[in-house]
Amino acid sequence: MRALLQRLGQFLGRKRNDKEVWASVVLLLQTAPSLSDEALLAAARAAYRNIENVEIVGRLDNTRILRISSLLISVIIADAPYIHPSHPVEEASQSAYDRAWSEQRAWLSIDAPQTTGKPKEARMAVYKVLMVLAEHLWSDQCTGLYLPAEGITAPSMGEWGPTLRWFGENQERRRSETPQDFPS
Repeated sequence: MRALLQRLGQFLGRKRNDKEVWASVVLLLQTAPSLSDEALLAAARAAYRNIENVEIVGRLDNTRILRISSLLISVIIADAPYIHPSHPVEEASQSAYDRAWSEQRAWLSIDAPQTTGKPKEARMAVYKVLMVLAEHLWSDQCTGLYLPAEGITAPSMGEWGPTLRWFGENQERRRSETPQDFPS
């Protein structure tokens, strides 16, 4: 467990390349949630109600490690903006995409470091698992949903369902280099 936490710390402290990405779902937030271990475990057990082995197996500062059957998931909460490599945070705009980034002041990520260096198809299967927990952690504080390994963002449409629908309907536009072209 300590090795996983050290690897996670090293990963967060340096720039990544394509061979180092893993499946990660980031909830962009207006404020950082006050999420106790008990609340996180309750959300995870609700999300994975058909799986017996759901537990917190590690904790380091703002990071918790969950075991969901045989999959280890890290949940990280940061009380600072998530820095997007190609989207200036200070730039204000009226598009939903730009608001997802400009209005966020904190973030929560749900990561599967075990998928590091795996092909996109393998990550996609794990995203399904991560998204279930993301749905249970979604709140009215969310400004958007971001998948760093895929470079795609979906702005919040208020609730989880409409946000996910927007995500699916705008798949190609999410990858655009011109975020201002996204629908509001």
